[in-house]
Amino acid sequence: MSAFARFNCAICLDWLDDTKATVVTDCGHLFHKQCIEGSLRRTLGCPSCRDRVKELKSVFFSTAPFNQTDLQEELDMAYKTINSLSRERTDLNVTQADIDAMAKTISDLSVENRRLRSNVDSLQKQLSETRSSYSGLMQRVDTLMKGARNLEKAYTMSQPCEFNCPICLYELEGPRTVLETPCGHLYHEECITRWLQGSSNCPYCRAELARDPERLPTLPPIFLHPNHRLERFSETYDSEVYLMVFENSQQIQISLISLYTALFIDS
Repeated sequence: MSAFARFNCAICLDWLDDTKATVVTDCGHLFHKQCIEGSLRRTLGCPSCRDRVKELKSVFFSTAPFNQTDLQEELDMAYKTINSLSRERTDLNVTQADIDAMAKTISDLSVENRRLRSNVDSLQKQLSETRSSYSGLMQRVDTLMKGARNLEKAYTMSQPCEFNCPICLYELEGPRTVLETPCGHLYHEECITRWLQGSSNCPYCRAELARDPERLPTLPPIFLHPNHRLERFSETYDSEVYLMVFENSQQIQISLISLYTALFIDS
């Protein structure tokens, strides 16, 4: 049986086989060559679909037997392959669009990252400078606070003398030199000197003044003048500081305010 015995010529309705020349139109329809040529002399349209026929190609039939089932399976496999390739192409187009969008996002984030890193570097530099300034400021605060405490103590001592030497019980005033022990108690110089020749403890609070009783401790001097002005000398700072306190309490307050004002203005 002919391979294409099941197909008919749409013009003469006879079988298409290898006994007669067969052609195929460019729209894909099969006809006997003689039939289609006669039809095209009357009209240029395909007898099956009416499309304009521009070209005819000869078709040759094989008389070799074949398995219709195998052919159908091959056709089905071919269609599956075509459909799969079509889906992959669609997926590939979507993926490429996603890749382009992600690439732009990465580029934008990279620019933003560089900007943020620059801001972080600038903030770290400012933080380092602030820490350095803060450290120096706190040192100055500590120094000035110590000075303020000395001023407060000096202010107290600058008032009309109400303190007595705990040893001789006489007032701590006049031109006599007054010494202050490390524990903060005041004595006439000659009184505390004689006392320490026999004891190394403070006469008032019994605090230890010297590890070696035979050696007099070095005490900071406080000079009381007849006009009740107090001149205090302190060696507790890196540089020697002289503080002059006057009788007038308003002047004392101004001096204290000046210290704190200088602290923040100079910084």
